[in-house]
Amino acid sequence: MIVIGDNVNISHNVKMYTGGHDIESEKMSYSSKPIFIQNNVWIFPNVIIMPGVTIFEKSVVLPGSVVTKSFTGSVVLGGNPAVVLKESKRQIGYQINHNSWFSY
Repeated sequence: MIVIGDNVNISHNVKMYTGGHDIESEKMSYSSKPIFIQNNVWIFPNVIIMPGVTIFEKSVVLPGSVVTKSFTGSVVLGGNPAVVLKESKRQIGYQINHNSWFSY
């Protein structure tokens, strides 16, 4: 399950994985966890988000980041694995005024 809030910008080539195999398991057990993207989040291109992660409100994820765990809101995340680079002082309160490219 992937839950996406309001006014979220997800750029091209973003990958979100909700499941995977445990490489420590003798039988390569499969498990899955949901991903939550809260309101007013901006995810730049080529980001990877792993199972069980929540991107909290008003956060920015910089290009090419690999998000392996959840962080508090209003932060700028970057790197592999992603870390908090700084607190976001900008209010990400833009309104997206175009139609969705997906069919419901």
